[in-house]
Amino acid sequence: MEVIKPKRKDVEFKENRENGQQKKQVYKSRAAIEEARRKLPIYESRQKIVDTIRNNPVTVIIGETGSGKTTQVPQFLYEAGFLNDKKRKEGKGGEANGGMMIGITQPRRVAATSVARRVSEEMGVKMGREVGYSIRFEDFTSKETKIKYLTDGMLIREAMLDNALSRYKVIIIDEAHERSLRTDILLGVLKQKIEASGSGNNQDFRVYVVDCGVNKVKKYNHVLKYETLQVEPITRTSARQRAGRAGRTSDGECYRLYPESYFVNEMEEDNLAEIKVLNLTRVQVYKGGHRVGIDIVYRDWRRSEKRPLVIDKGVEYKHTQQQQQEKHQDDQKDHYANLQNLRKTLDSTHDIV
Repeated sequence: MEVIKPKRKDVEFKENRENGQQKKQVYKSRAAIEEARRKLPIYESRQKIVDTIRNNPVTVIIGETGSGKTTQVPQFLYEAGFLNDKKRKEGKGGEANGGMMIGITQPRRVAATSVARRVSEEMGVKMGREVGYSIRFEDFTSKETKIKYLTDGMLIREAMLDNALSRYKVIIIDEAHERSLRTDILLGVLKQKIEASGSGNNQDFRVYVVDCGVNKVKKYNHVLKYETLQVEPITRTSARQRAGRAGRTSDGECYRLYPESYFVNEMEEDNLAEIKVLNLTRVQVYKGGHRVGIDIVYRDWRRSEKRPLVIDKGVEYKHTQQQQQEKHQDDQKDHYANLQNLRKTLDSTHDIV
């Protein structure tokens, strides 16, 4: 039996007023979120991004960190009706518009979960419904999910089960510039998918390379006795190699961020041999079954007028290490001899007793 107690008018008025305040706060929150979205740098290019993605099988978006690429582009596509396209193929659910999603890969688990929560808040939907995420050992999505954030490893697993990735209308590879192993594998899978579908355009795969004129070089500091990564100018050989990457698989362009006069007059021709800058104490050379360290290398450099100091230090370290090993072996022999003498003494004492 259900008992219904009538509410007093003052209590009812108070609850209605509180509900009204809550709705007003929600409205203000939604308005604040929308205003914050409009202030993001990427919002000005919203229509251009939507049109470009709609008319091209591949689109590359470049923007500064914090411009809103990760959170806003999926919402732009969703709000533009990409998932309501009647021309697209049927999803796994069998309905004309069922099961299709916008997928956004992230190189890290934390990024996939945190960005998904942020987008669900901006859209005003419950997490795991229209917006969800999928990471290893955790799938927070449903049949209603339209925007799905997932790690690149999870998308690779899905591609193994469904080569066509038929559940996705759009796939966004975020942080592609990091060139992680899984990201490169995904780019290869997607390229094959586009070529197989016949919708690819060679111009969309035009490669652009930006040569900044510097790179990081690992060097050994013999004074501080550790290796460091130092930013140094590249050589003409490296510059030509970078330019070659732009046209390796298709037409491309290389933009050099330095004048031609610097390339011709100031750049070194070839890279410095690593044997001149790295720590050689760990190099081991075997000859006749015996480990001879880097003495052979040292003899070759001894013929040169400019022998790197790191080799001298390396040979010095090698001989010091060998002396320490010999001393350790002698100490072990002395310790064993002492144990034998102690044992004989104990045996003789036992006989006397």
